[in-house]
Amino acid sequence: MDIRHLTEQEIATYAEYLNEGTLDKISSEEKEHIKNCDACNNEIIAVADILDQMHKSVVEESITNNIELNISKKKSVINYTLIGIAASIILAAVIIMLMSEKEASIKPRIADQQTIEQEIYSPVTDSNSTEEVVVDVPEKEELEITIPDVKDEEELLAYVCNDDLEQLSARYNTALRGDIEITTDSIVEITAGNPFMLQWNASDNDFIIEIYDNKAQLVIEESVHNSYEISSELKEGLYYWKLINSDFDLLFCGKIIIR
Repeated sequence: MDIRHLTEQEIATYAEYLNEGTLDKISSEEKEHIKNCDACNNEIIAVADILDQMHKSVVEESITNNIELNISKKKSVINYTLIGIAASIILAAVIIMLMSEKEASIKPRIADQQTIEQEIYSPVTDSNSTEEVVVDVPEKEELEITIPDVKDEEELLAYVCNDDLEQLSARYNTALRGDIEITTDSIVEITAGNPFMLQWNASDNDFIIEIYDNKAQLVIEESVHNSYEISSELKEGLYYWKLINSDFDLLFCGKIIIR
């Protein structure tokens, strides 16, 4: 009996679903056919790669423009901050210079100064008691200028997508192969310092989890069962995680965003 393969239109439609991560739109009968038919499965993946390459240039241009815009805004903020600091320093210097000139213009002669000091510290005597009058002269207040902290521009680069891992994540963000169900979203956002649990359901209990940063550098590799708790020590940025079975087959690839 001949097996009915998917039409070109169905393959193109399911390839778009694969890139969008919306394979749940496919009926259960079609999913079962794709799972058991290597030819249709491979054609869907191949078309998905072609569509992904077509959108790649648009995504890269958008990311580059956003990064340049954010860097330009940050530099503008830094420039305005430095200008304000410089203006504050100049104003403080002018005030100090004017105060010095004013003190010099009203400073009495030495003889008069001695007379004033004698009047300030001369004891006051009456018929009943003797007191020494002391006048406290307030000290000048020191001006403190605080320069605000400026974050490094490298923090922006920590969220730039990695092309190769983005394609892998789009291709494996849902399970078409193997007896496994990923219960964690394909893209998760986590608050820095808070742990987060990655979970899945499978008959096999031996897996390997790998976590990469957006430079494709491996930062974590551990043997796991049906879940893994993300370490709270991971810095802010974009990460990718892979789930591999005991036969070293890649089952899933997802994204982790820590802010």
